[in-house]
Formats: sequence, C-alpha cells, structure tokens
Amino acid sequence: MQNSNSSNSNNIDRCRECARYLRKAKDGCENIDDLTEMVWRRQNIEGKFELPYLEMFITTKCNLNCEGCSNLIPDCKEQEHIDKQVVFYTIDNLLKKIDRLYRLKLHGGEVLLHPELTEIIDFVGKKRKIISLRLTTNGTIIPNEEVLAIIKKRNLVIQISDYKISNSKIQQLIELLEARGIRYTLPYDEAWRDMGGFDRRNSCRRQDCTIGRCNSMLDGKIFICSRAAMMDKLDIVKSERISVYENTDFRQRLVSLLNTKDYESCWHCDGNTKYAKQIPIAKQMEF
Repeated sequence: MQNSNSSNSNNIDRCRECARYLRKAKDGCENIDDLTEMVWRRQNIEGKFELPYLEMFITTKCNLNCEGCSNLIPDCKEQEHIDKQVVFYTIDNLLKKIDRLYRLKLHGGEVLLHPELTEIIDFVGKKRKIISLRLTTNGTIIPNEEVLAIIKKRNLVIQISDYKISNSKIQQLIELLEARGIRYTLPYDEAWRDMGGFDRRNSCRRQDCTIGRCNSMLDGKIFICSRAAMMDKLDIVKSERISVYENTDFRQRLVSLLNTKDYESCWHCDGNTKYAKQIPIAKQMEF
C-alpha cells in the first residue's frame, strides 16, 4: 500500500504529464501551468478518470531485424498484424472505462506494413476521448496516398526513427510529409540501450527506468511498457497487467498497476537505466 504523499505525488506527476500532451496537441500555444491546473480540476474535482499515454500494438511484423530491439520483435517467431476488428473492439472497451486518453500511439513492429492501417487510423481518429494520435515508423517505407490522406484528415503525427541504415528513406518521407502538411517528429538518439537477458536481477529496475511511463497495450492487456508486454506474450516473464475486457474495479486496479514500484518484468530487464550499456542503433541481424 502506498502512503498518501506517494499517491499525491503520482497524481500530480500524471496531471502534469497529461497537460504536456494536451499542450502539444494545441501546438504548444497554451501555458503549461494553466493546463496542469485544468487537468487537475478535471481529475480531482470533477472525478474524471484519464490516462496520459498509451501505446497500442497493431502489428508484430517488421521489415527490419534489429539487434537489441526493445520490443523483442526478432524474438517473435509468429509475427502478425492485429485484425482491425480486434483493434476496434479493444479501443471501444478501453474508452468505456476511461474519460480521456491524452495520447495514443500506434505501435509495432513496423506500423506502415499493416494492410488495414487506413481503417484503423480513421476509427481511432474519430474518438473524441482520444486527444492526440501518433504512429511510429522506422523510415524505410513510403506510405501510399490513401494512408497519407487519412493521416492528414485525422491530424496524426508521424514519429520517425532516425536509423542510419542502408534502406532508410527518411529524407524522401520527410519531403513527402512536408508537402502534404503532415506533422512529424524525428527524435535523435546517439545510441540504444542493451536491456539485457531475462535472468532475474538482484534488484527491480522499475524505479530508475525512464520507459516505465510508456504504458503499452497488447492483446487487450495493459502493461507497464512494451517490453513487458512482449515478454508476457512470448511466455518469457509473466507480469502484472490488466485486461480492458474486465469490468471489476478496473480503474482502481489500473492505477495500482501504473503506480507499482515492484513490477515483475523490471526484475528481468535493465531497461533504460544505468545498468544498461549503450549499443549501436538498429544494427541489423540476418533474418
């Protein structure tokens, strides 16, 4: 059981995180303190149940085979696209249980490989409870005109991974997005982190890991991060999660899950912490 000071600190941190995503959705024009106060009132006075951020796997297929992939995609021997109807059903069940999600990121795998991506973007883009949308891409695929049109229509932001690999099409993709007026980001990383094998560590890495805020949903279950989700799916480490299809005490159990400091998967992963060594970005292995 957490003490009241810890719970209050988590609450304030989550309100500020929600406010940051809201500010970005408003093109950064609003004062962050004013937005934080507004979010705090929504959640603590009006009793709204809101999530700052959630990644949703819509595919485990990828056209790259990266050594040190944090999502363990190379370990996934039966890669698959999640059927759009499953995505729709999962999103609808989640949104019945919450009042607002400030950012949803479509996640993979390589998202632009999904054959039903247009329909998925259109569906989630219509949901008023979802404030902002992103998708990640490794920058090796140029989306077709239909996908570009729905991305523009639903105001989705493309997050491009800046991999220095031979089949990168990043510059071509950026020029295309700019010509269409589609927003994008190009985060810069000097190196990846080797999150290590799956043996149990001598301490839980949850407290020091920065990706613990990147809560992830896979097969209708919410996990602390995408690596934990894939570890569970691959039967490497079974860890704490909550299904969006469950109804009993969903909100209370989800808050407890997100606030826990002793998360099982974090005993089996070095995460993005001082324990994880730097490795080259997107070094390709043979398929």
